[in-house]
Amino acid sequence: KINNFKNYNVVLFSKSYRLSDLYYMKRCLANFYKLYSMVGIDFKYKSQLSNFGDAKKAINNMHDTMFFVVDVFNCLTLLAYSILLLRKLSVTYWIQGTIPDESYMRHHSNLKRIILLMLDGIAVRFSRKLIVVSEKHKNLLIKRYGKNIADKIFVLPNLLWKDEIRNKPLRLNNIKHISFCYVGGISKWQNIDIIHAFLSYLCDSLQKDGYTISIKILTPKKNHKFIYDLFSDIANKTQFVLVEAEPLNVPDEIQDCDFGFLIRDNSIVNQVSSPLKLSDYLRAGVRPIVSGRIGVLSQFPVLEKNNIVYHLDFDKLNKGD
Repeated sequence: KINNFKNYNVVLFSKSYRLSDLYYMKRCLANFYKLYSMVGIDFKYKSQLSNFGDAKKAINNMHDTMFFVVDVFNCLTLLAYSILLLRKLSVTYWIQGTIPDESYMRHHSNLKRIILLMLDGIAVRFSRKLIVVSEKHKNLLIKRYGKNIADKIFVLPNLLWKDEIRNKPLRLNNIKHISFCYVGGISKWQNIDIIHAFLSYLCDSLQKDGYTISIKILTPKKNHKFIYDLFSDIANKTQFVLVEAEPLNVPDEIQDCDFGFLIRDNSIVNQVSSPLKLSDYLRAGVRPIVSGRIGVLSQFPVLEKNNIVYHLDFDKLNKGD
């Protein structure tokens, strides 16, 4: 299906210049650059646009232009432009997750979920091509919006190519020191309390065997007080570091760590997911300790087979076993 994208100029479109928007789009395109070079497709990249005037100019002056969005509202903005300019646009909607279900997890509002399902359905049908992050994600969209969208869906997980995975040797047999890290926030679905409980248990067990332990947590500044309070019992007996890092600098910040945590609940959001955090860990040579609820991992059993990723029995841990 990659040949369906052949010889397009690509325009990143976002109504805002938030770092997260541009970061996600550029990370998505980085995967495309690699894929296109492998199959010999000429891939032209244009700059991002953020207002109607620039978009109108691009639409009128560029031929074979593919607008690239990673947000449902940016996709709907392009739909409005298409109607206003009486032009049919080629839009690729890279769907990073199931937004209606994520909204419900945050707000517990069925009304918001229904509205977002309707808006997402419009965006899916308007887009010429869809990119999703896992096979389970693809199947969910087909179930919700119909089999007629199947041919325009391309599955490209937010993982690394094999030659980009840094598979560094563990130091456990050489020195009695283990380094853990966590990259993320403190939302309930990120299970920071479970990570704390597991680290507390590991610290007690490993220190009895003579190991020293370091822990590095990368999270926004606003979360630092909460993290300090939660990890106060561990911080006093480990080398504990709390860092605020820009997304692009994450692999460099954690490259000296041995293991990183990515714990998720058994929800539809996680069953279809392919977290960028997982690729950050793999790029840095950090072995992820994950729950079994991350959908994309079922497509790559070799990661667990080769001890690059370790699965945690989330249900037993949640019960305190």
